[in-house]
Amino acid sequence: MKNMLAFTFIILMLCSSMLYAQQSVVSEELRSAMVNASEAEMIEVLIFFKDTKTFTPQEKSIAVTESLSSWLTYHARALKEFGNSKSANARAIVSSAERNGKAKLVNDLWVANAISCRATKDIIALLAHLPDVKKIKLDKILKVGSSSSYSNNAVSEKGKKFLGNSVSVPEWGVDSIKAPLVWNMGYNGQNVLIAVLDDGFNYNHPDLKDHMWNGSNFTYDGQQLLYHGWDVVNKAYDPPDNNPIDGGGHGTRTAGIIVGDGTRGKQTGVAPGAKLLLIRVWENIGTLQTQESWFLDGIQWFFNMKLQNPTFIYPDMINISGGIEFGEKPDYEIWRDLCYQVYNAGVLIVSAAGNLGTYAATSLGCIDSGNQETLSCPFSSMIGAPCGRGIPYNIEVPAIIPSPWIHPNQLPPLQTGADDAGKNSVLAVGAIGQSNIIENYSARGPARWGDIQSLYSCQEPIASKYWDYPYSP
Repeated sequence: MKNMLAFTFIILMLCSSMLYAQQSVVSEELRSAMVNASEAEMIEVLIFFKDTKTFTPQEKSIAVTESLSSWLTYHARALKEFGNSKSANARAIVSSAERNGKAKLVNDLWVANAISCRATKDIIALLAHLPDVKKIKLDKILKVGSSSSYSNNAVSEKGKKFLGNSVSVPEWGVDSIKAPLVWNMGYNGQNVLIAVLDDGFNYNHPDLKDHMWNGSNFTYDGQQLLYHGWDVVNKAYDPPDNNPIDGGGHGTRTAGIIVGDGTRGKQTGVAPGAKLLLIRVWENIGTLQTQESWFLDGIQWFFNMKLQNPTFIYPDMINISGGIEFGEKPDYEIWRDLCYQVYNAGVLIVSAAGNLGTYAATSLGCIDSGNQETLSCPFSSMIGAPCGRGIPYNIEVPAIIPSPWIHPNQLPPLQTGADDAGKNSVLAVGAIGQSNIIENYSARGPARWGDIQSLYSCQEPIASKYWDYPYSP
């Protein structure tokens, strides 16, 4: 009888401990999904692990004592080894459960110290109890906030100074940022490689086809790279393919803004001498959407590519004309850590700030003064303060992440012990119209890095070491 009571007590303690772990580690949204799921139903989740890989000055000196290429290979390998060591126990549980049809590993996302998998709710509860697990969240379909469409209107006479043999003239946007003046100085993007993460690309378009990265000498995961990049979205389907062909037009338009050379009559590209490396991370079904795991995998592709092909040269920058909006509850902290590793690789991320620039709180909810669109505002107690998607959190992820420099007119970030010391890899870009005025829809700062839960309790917390950019209206 005593043994039975002791056994019952131990079981109760284990259940209580697991319940506590589940409540503290499993996101509220995922807990709700688990309540509604059947015992056999598998749920797509992202599992993030504790700690981040930091590099000592001695490790970073490899770029000087050996070579930049040696550092980049070392950096990617160290990230993978660290991430895989942290996820080892979770992957073992998923592998064991897979034999019973209760789980399936989808992807090792070691660059973000994470894995994505599908698992039944009892396996998720077991994973939540692992000491290395930091967070488990739904890997759901997310709406992608995108950059605005490109207008085809007035062309300036000044655009006829385009450097080169093309008879086309620049679009008004190219002319308004004075790109032709830079071309005349001899800079048109030559010898620059730009990676573009988007919904697919018509790489056969006459204005684009001569500006594609040639990866035919490389393979990735055993497949020859014949299509100028990689398709993360179709990798997630069965059968997979590696062809990032146009998904809905957004990526093709973005590519045209970067390198479109005017073969068809309109000079749309600001850097017509550059080459593009194409990564499809979103799908377009009338609206742009993605899963966070696809987005993360698109960035990991470059690091994995370096490990699989040591002669691969990283792009000079990564263009992301969209992002994850506030309402989708992005994990700011995890994305900041990830982008810092991009910074350590010497790559700049240029990211759209988003289309929520004039949203503000009113008694009616969130109102856009530009088009009077009303959004539901779940933060009714915050009326008078920034609304659910208003300043300072109307800038999307990753655009909200700090840039690689501190502007002279900017107050320096607080010294809170952040790994990046307030300097990261992301340059946020807004939108102007032909009148040279910021468009109403264009998200604007200043951004805030602070205790987000003090304003919005439903958001994922941000560690105090990242409370280095206070916001004062």
